[in-house]
Amino acid sequence: MNKQDVPDVVRDKIEELRRCIFAGIESWCQAGKIVVDLLDAQTATIDEICGAIPGLSRDIVCRFEAIGRKQVYPPLLVSGSVGARHLCGMSYSEQEKYHTAPVELIVSSDDGYDVLKVRVDDLTSPQCRQVFAQKIVRDAGAQRAYLESQKREAVLHGKDIEEIPYSVVGGKIKFKQDCVLTKRELKQILQMMK
Repeated sequence: MNKQDVPDVVRDKIEELRRCIFAGIESWCQAGKIVVDLLDAQTATIDEICGAIPGLSRDIVCRFEAIGRKQVYPPLLVSGSVGARHLCGMSYSEQEKYHTAPVELIVSSDDGYDVLKVRVDDLTSPQCRQVFAQKIVRDAGAQRAYLESQKREAVLHGKDIEEIPYSVVGGKIKFKQDCVLTKRELKQILQMMK
């Protein structure tokens, strides 16, 4: 269904929803500024704020403080994706940048590795471990090194990993299934066996 096929009533409701969401985010930013003002001026503590507003937890007040101090980019809180949660640990400028811009994701291919541009919200948990390292977004080279180290660890410990159809144990290669290896992959296996 393209945009022209959507009835005006539905399009209007979607626009109303968008306005509500963005008004909510703007309100969160304002609430964050108020919390920071109260705490910095020492006119109130987190416990006093919680006590004055029934049902407001300490965790929520701390989240508003993080928003007000520009430690958390508010639109990420709406996402709820694994990638957004990882991104929340990055610097504010990285959060803001990668909220809209895709990250580079390195994937194995027959020719070695390919670079994909992927939205943070579309990353899986294993991909997040590959892309994010503590408080940085790994570049293509660092991701490739990460993938190679993961493969090496899996091979050295004989773990079953879907990407690796073999294991190297005691100087022997054990094939788990029929597979085709490139010269490069065969060379890597032989280097690991040294």
